[in-house]
Parts: sequence; C-alpha cells; structure tokens
Amino acid sequence: MALYEGKDPRNIELEDATVIYGAGKILKKGSTANHADLCSNGAVAVGITVASSSREGAGHVLDTTGATVSYVALGGVVMVQTDASSTYNFGDTVYAGADGLASSSSASSKKVLGLYVGDSAHAATALTAPLSGDTTSTTEGAMIAVDTHGAAIA
Repeated sequence: MALYEGKDPRNIELEDATVIYGAGKILKKGSTANHADLCSNGAVAVGITVASSSREGAGHVLDTTGATVSYVALGGVVMVQTDASSTYNFGDTVYAGADGLASSSSASSKKVLGLYVGDSAHAATALTAPLSGDTTSTTEGAMIAVDTHGAAIA
C-alpha cells in the first residue's frame, strides 16, 4: 500500500527542538503560529509525516531550529506509525497518542484518528534500534493503514 494515496505532501515548520526521524508520525498544531509538533495525548491530529524533518551539513544532522517536515493532511487512508503495544482488527478505532504515535487505547483523553483498515489483524510489534528513533524507548511500533475520514477536529 502507498504511504499516502493520491495526496500531495505539504511542508510546515516545526517547533524548535522537535525533530522527526521518519514517516508515519502524527502531527498536531504547534504552540507557535504556523508551526507543527509531534502529537500528544488529548491533542487534535492535523497531519501525518511522509519523511524525516530537514537536515543540514555534511553529517546530515537533523535541524533543531527552523526545521521543516513534509506531511499529508488527514482525510482518506494513510499509513501511520502505531505504538508498540497496540493491537487492531479491521474496523477498530485508532486514536492519536503521545510521541506522535497511533494507539488502540482512548485513555488519557486521546482523540479519534480514524479506523484501522489493514488487510488483517495487527499484533503488537515493537521496533528496535536503529528502526525506532523519535522516542528513546521501545514504544514505537509498525506502520498501520488508517482511514482518517472520521478524525476528531475538536
């Protein structure tokens, strides 16, 4: 499945000190006007990243000030990275959780991101270094297909 079906990526500046290590992270509105940040519990999701945030220099170090990231707006089916402990069956509700990761739990006032539309059941899957990167623990899971037409807007 394509990462984002028929969508044109957009670009947004990130809050200072926020870096994105790859595709599938959930973005929320930042605290600075016209900026984005990784989603947190209780926040409304705005888009899904399609790549890592901007880099600079010969070492390709992620920018920590004035960084930008490409993303697609919600609506339609997109691939989203879930947390390592969530499991899904076709049609299950998917929530926007902490660290920009999807979750199967509505705890902590998480907002609806959409419905799981994967081809089969998704078992909990923890990624291990060097595949994970936005968090320092093994909380990051696999990419899942989510129909975001029903995402919460408030």
